[in-house]
Amino acid sequence: MKKILKFFRVREKSDIWISIATISLALFGLVMAISASMTTASNSSKILIVTTIKQFVYFAAGYGGMVFASKQFSFKKIKNLIFPISIIMIVLLLSTLFFEPVNGAQAWIRLKPGGIAFTIQPSEFAKLTSILLAAVFVGDVSLNTQRSGTEILKKPLYIIFIQAFIILILQSDLGSAIVFLLIMAMVFLIPAHPKIKIHQNIVIILFILGLVGTTFLLTDKGLALIESVGIFKGYKLARFMDYANPFLNRTAGGFQLAGSLVAFSRGSIFGSGLGHSIQKYGYLPEASTDFILSLIAEETGFVGVMLVMILYFILIYRLIYFAMKVRSEKDKMVLFGTAAFLFVHILFNVGGITATIPLTGVPLLLLSSGGSSTMAIMLAIGISQNIISKHKIRMQVNR
Repeated sequence: MKKILKFFRVREKSDIWISIATISLALFGLVMAISASMTTASNSSKILIVTTIKQFVYFAAGYGGMVFASKQFSFKKIKNLIFPISIIMIVLLLSTLFFEPVNGAQAWIRLKPGGIAFTIQPSEFAKLTSILLAAVFVGDVSLNTQRSGTEILKKPLYIIFIQAFIILILQSDLGSAIVFLLIMAMVFLIPAHPKIKIHQNIVIILFILGLVGTTFLLTDKGLALIESVGIFKGYKLARFMDYANPFLNRTAGGFQLAGSLVAFSRGSIFGSGLGHSIQKYGYLPEASTDFILSLIAEETGFVGVMLVMILYFILIYRLIYFAMKVRSEKDKMVLFGTAAFLFVHILFNVGGITATIPLTGVPLLLLSSGGSSTMAIMLAIGISQNIISKHKIRMQVNR
């Protein structure tokens, strides 16, 4: 029995708080996904069964990947594999173009084993592989290297820009592209090599300009400019317009966003109770995915939302805490990258469903239904636990 438990446990000396927060969020997401599937639809029983099976499979696969990564990951093993893996990721990103688009974006590979439909979103895994790619090629570069800053950054940046181009232009997935680039920008700011300092300063300047530009575009004048110039079209333009006032267009593009705000209002302090949401009955068609927090707010209220935010805070805080402790830049980049992975998703998802920023279609990691995002972040957390475990062991030996 002890051997079985040991097999399913993350690496020894890993951080218990990260494990508790991760598993708690994933299990809560499983419960809420099941609640979201409890509707009055004629095939609601079938939907409930299928949803439960799929979410359990996603959780089991994600947890298995997390445990495996926590025990088996090492930069020695990944060093010669990460570049070929990144090329395979480009192929997978391109393969989504052979499948039908969803909400204007061609970002998913659809499979139907045993009659149950599963989707894979390669861009979620591209975030993780790109964090590792950057760590391998840019972290811990010798101060005596003869290469210039551009030469140090060249190989990973080529791969990352190709992936970003596919996600943004070919897949037409603006939200995922912005999230991907923001995560990578944060990761590239971690190394302290003097030869890449100028490149990091450029990233900071671009970030500030992007923040100022985005803030302007979200004003009345900015929205008018977007509409008149045609910067965005189709569903992308609609998301900007609906953000301004979702209730003006609540029967069309603003339908879900209006439903989300109503869900937050109905939830009040303690919520209507698990399974007792009204908005999921047709007013929040994406209740189990992008709008999972709206469902949580309605059924568990402010208390439930705050519990979720506390768990996320613990997770991000502990990752950053250990990122400040480890000595290797590679380790720092992975830990900060995983924290950024979580933080940026939270920022864009919560901002979108509360009409603070335009909707991006970005899932709330560990909570939203969907295997790709769950497995990708749990793999990242597993790798982070491996790094934390090794750091603790080294510190113990050096005492």
